[in-house]
Amino acid sequence: MKTYGRILFAIFALTLNVCAAKIDLIQSVLVLEAANQGEAGMRAVFEVLRNRAGSTQINSLYFEARRPKQFSCLNNLSDRNAIKIAAKSPAWQIAGKIIRSKVKSNLVQGARHYYADWIKPPIWAQGKKTIRIKNHLFLVENSGHSNK
Repeated sequence: MKTYGRILFAIFALTLNVCAAKIDLIQSVLVLEAANQGEAGMRAVFEVLRNRAGSTQINSLYFEARRPKQFSCLNNLSDRNAIKIAAKSPAWQIAGKIIRSKVKSNLVQGARHYYADWIKPPIWAQGKKTIRIKNHLFLVENSGHSNK
C-alpha cells in the first residue's frame, strides 16, 4: 500500500509542476508582450488571451497562448526560454498578480486581437474600432477569428 501512495503522490506532484510551468508560460506572455506597457497593458494582453481561449482555465489559456502565431513573443522561443527571459523582468511579479487575480477587468471590451502602434495596421484591423492602451491598439470586434 505504501508504494501505491508514493505513486499517487508522485503523480500529484508531477501534475502540480506541469500546471506551474503552464502558469509560468502565461505569465511570460504578459511580460514579453507588454511589460513596457505597464500593468494595464499586461492586463489587457491577459484579457485578449482569455477572450481567445474563451476560458480562464489554465490549460485553455496555455494552449491558446501556444497556438502558432498567436503571440509573436513566443514564435521562436521554447517554453523554457520564454520563462527564463521573462522571469528576469521587474514586471514578472505584476504579471503573476494579474493571472492570480479574481477580478475580471474588461479594458479591451472583448477584443481578441491587437497590434503595436508603430507598425502599419494589419489588413484585418483597417477601418475597425480600436482601444488604445499605451502603444497597443486592441481591435473591438463582434465575430471572426484571425491571427494577431
